[in-house]
Amino acid sequence: MTPSIRTCLLSAILLPSALFTAATGNASDWPNWRGPNLDGAANEENNLPSALDQTTQRWELSLPGPSASTPVVKNGQIYLSSIDTETSNLMALCVDEKTGKVLWKQVIGPALSANKRNDYATPSAATDGKHVVFLYGNGEIVGFTTEGKELWRRNLQTEYGKFVIMWLYGSSPIMHGGRIFVQVLQNETKGPKVDGAASYLLALDPVTGKNIWRQARPTTAPDEAGESYGTPIIYTSNGREELALFGGDMVTAHDPATGKELWRCDGFNEKMQKHWRSIPGSVLVDGNVVSITARGGQVFAVKPGGSGDVTKTHVVWNTTELSSDVCMPLFYQGKMFVLNGDKKTIRCADPKTGKVLWQGDIPSKAIIRTSPSGGDGRIYIMNENGTAYVLATDKFEILGTYELGGDATYLARSTVVLANGQVLVRTFNRLIAFTKK
Repeated sequence: MTPSIRTCLLSAILLPSALFTAATGNASDWPNWRGPNLDGAANEENNLPSALDQTTQRWELSLPGPSASTPVVKNGQIYLSSIDTETSNLMALCVDEKTGKVLWKQVIGPALSANKRNDYATPSAATDGKHVVFLYGNGEIVGFTTEGKELWRRNLQTEYGKFVIMWLYGSSPIMHGGRIFVQVLQNETKGPKVDGAASYLLALDPVTGKNIWRQARPTTAPDEAGESYGTPIIYTSNGREELALFGGDMVTAHDPATGKELWRCDGFNEKMQKHWRSIPGSVLVDGNVVSITARGGQVFAVKPGGSGDVTKTHVVWNTTELSSDVCMPLFYQGKMFVLNGDKKTIRCADPKTGKVLWQGDIPSKAIIRTSPSGGDGRIYIMNENGTAYVLATDKFEILGTYELGGDATYLARSTVVLANGQVLVRTFNRLIAFTKK
């Protein structure tokens, strides 16, 4: 459920395609849950299949069980978490990208808990090509080499107190600059407080798993409004690296070297609604940090690079036309695409203003919890019943509909991955690779 976005303003702000080159290496890989630039776009992909059917299927792998986590890809290997329905254990898997063969798998521990919308295997893995980290909803976080050797493991609930998140923890880690970044944004009213706040940010060493820093992240959001299922993003603005995240009714940016808060933008839950939990996180869109508030609230863009409270000085635009309660936005081909999975409506917006350029209704009976992915001039999404849709980008047009199905006992909520000429789709209990060749 983990369920990030970008807007152009200053020529001095680096373009997203240049921001993550050092961290991700091959731009065609997909090393974090929202891709190489953390915005859902595979900008280097120009040879993807337009059809997702038997004519383009390259391989198929039966998985041990369900998970909403999105596969991540680096250096020819796919990493994904899962539940093993036979043993009720949490699993970490590594799969060969070309053949679909399982290269290694590790048992993490008991799955213990789940509900109809989430489970402990929801967070996606992250990798830098040398190390891979798996995070689970029970607080277990484990580091491996890419060959499957366990380097370390910790449990964040054991160390910092039980998570107070109604629908189970679902945020994913990211890796950048020799650090693993993890957010825990939870109920400030009921959660265990350390350093004066229940919510916090961590930077970990990928070799040892030890803290590089821990930063408390206080908020005045009441009850469930403090809870977030989003994932942080990292970018460079005017030569300064910032780590940004949305939750607890605000977006904050931090120094990735120290965790120190650089700026915050607040005030988007004006009536202080208690149930305004945040599922989407933030995304950099043409140089601005775009965040989506809960339950049909505002979508707003903030110019980075500020200091302190920037609520009255750095908001570039805000709108209620682009609401999305769950799905992350996509920034691709200079446009922003926002999918409202409950209403099954997708909107294309001008990232400079937030104004809608076109929109359309996807003819899906099931709701959609996957975030849109963009590559080779197309958008790929999937509904909870395992039906995939391929859309155009210049106007609303459905280019193809493909029922990939599976075991309908579970819901399909994993985002489609576009990497190295392949489209990877995780349905209920299968991982399927499609390619032109």
